[in-house]
Amino acid sequence: MSKAVRNYQASLFGREERSDCTVVFTLSEDQADRPSKRQKPESDEQEIEAADALAAPLPGHTLLLCPGSSYFAAQADRWSSQASGSSGSSGKPELRVPLGCAGDRPHAEAAIRFIYTNKLGLGNPVELLHVRRLAAFLGVEGCVEACDAAVLAFAKAAGAAPLEAVGHLYACRQLLPQWDDDPAGLSLLDEVMDECRAQLAGYTGADTAVQLPDGASVTLSKLLVWAFPDAPFVLNDPVARTYMLALPSASLKLLLSSHEFATDNEASVLLLLAEWLDAKPGTTEDDRQQLCHLVRLCHLSSPYLHGILPLLPWFPVEPLDIRCIQQCAVMRQEERDRYFMAMSNGGRPARIANWYVTPARPKPRSDVCRTHEWAIKQEHLEEALAQAEAKPNGLFIDTELGGSAGLVARGLKWGLAVRVSYFAYTFGVQLTCSLPSALKLNNPDEVYAHACPGPCRLTVWRWGPDGDRSAAHQRDFGAPGDLVQTDGNHGLGSIMAVRLDPSAAGAGAQDEEDAPLPSAPALWAPYLHAGKLSGSVEWLA
Repeated sequence: MSKAVRNYQASLFGREERSDCTVVFTLSEDQADRPSKRQKPESDEQEIEAADALAAPLPGHTLLLCPGSSYFAAQADRWSSQASGSSGSSGKPELRVPLGCAGDRPHAEAAIRFIYTNKLGLGNPVELLHVRRLAAFLGVEGCVEACDAAVLAFAKAAGAAPLEAVGHLYACRQLLPQWDDDPAGLSLLDEVMDECRAQLAGYTGADTAVQLPDGASVTLSKLLVWAFPDAPFVLNDPVARTYMLALPSASLKLLLSSHEFATDNEASVLLLLAEWLDAKPGTTEDDRQQLCHLVRLCHLSSPYLHGILPLLPWFPVEPLDIRCIQQCAVMRQEERDRYFMAMSNGGRPARIANWYVTPARPKPRSDVCRTHEWAIKQEHLEEALAQAEAKPNGLFIDTELGGSAGLVARGLKWGLAVRVSYFAYTFGVQLTCSLPSALKLNNPDEVYAHACPGPCRLTVWRWGPDGDRSAAHQRDFGAPGDLVQTDGNHGLGSIMAVRLDPSAAGAGAQDEEDAPLPSAPALWAPYLHAGKLSGSVEWLA
């Protein structure tokens, strides 16, 4: 297309010249889309102005709008079957755009303008995210991607002050796409958050407050909790974990001291600290002690409190403290407070309040229902099936879950094992539990503990001929009896849950002496995709 044609096309936006339709903006009839009272105009005069702005139609050109927007194209296709009421006062057909509030009109117009100009002309992340939402609704080709690129460019741009972009994005965080209601926006969310984490990890300034666009300020602690919301997420997300390990000690202290920093159990917070100290061998003794004093020991899980904490050589806790904290762990909050006060009286050495009486952290995990995929190569399965012929009880195959670091829940490393039975033509998948190496335990063999992964779901996929997948087997965990030993050699889950089909491999009846041995590739075929047996693990709460 020549430059002259592109310029003429852009000039048609909002003009009557060659217009053959009108774009009409209306308030959505769905009350769920209507604004809350805080979003509505504060006065009757403002409300009238907003209504007037909403009522003004926009001249349109179907030759551009229909190929540029799937929403408009679908409306135009229905014109032929609609009554004459589809035409407005101008006599032209109407393309109707329902909005949540009158304030959405400029954002909808910006998305429509993109169809004409292929340009956004915006730099503010608030405006960009509003336009992105309307562009996604209208199906404007290329506009969502352009908004994503502009938001990411804003995040990466150097501001006049440190963390300026992080503060701006924090201020409009509610507008960012969320993985549970906008899966298509996951890429933008991940990239923006990773950029914010990178800037926070590199920040070594003395200021603990960041200026926001409206002139207010936000504490560095709140920015850190926004970027690193909970210990399990940080430990299980490779990129977030990398930036957490790069945080300066002052920032990590702010994060661990925040009452908004969440976890599934305080054991994951202690493991996070162990990982950070392992990555920062030059940490001063004062910093190490201050960080250790921020762990809320009385809320540790039983395996940590009774089995792991006494064997941590780097954690500055005395045997007397451990015994007292173990007593506090089974007390109600008011009993802990009285117990701690009694310990602090009578000239006894001062105790660390965080270890004894600080309330438990919030429990929500930000990665709830986000799947962690696992897979085992076909050749490993075939080798295991052949070896299992000589092992009546079956053969275990260990595989990585969540990468080489494994998945972390409640301060422990969780892996996955597949158990194959040659004679029963079955296999099962189990969760395994082991002690993270970053803990650097004295005599880890002395730890004899059983742990539960928490509410989670383990899935094995079955694949159809068209590449669609369904659950061949699922098992939910989280009940009090779902315990497994922490030695990595025992499994939690269904031992032989999925049956292989010998007939698919051409095997005869099993009681016939001359029955041919089943073909391993054919046995595994329904469960293989891209040469791998695969599945997922997701936490449910």
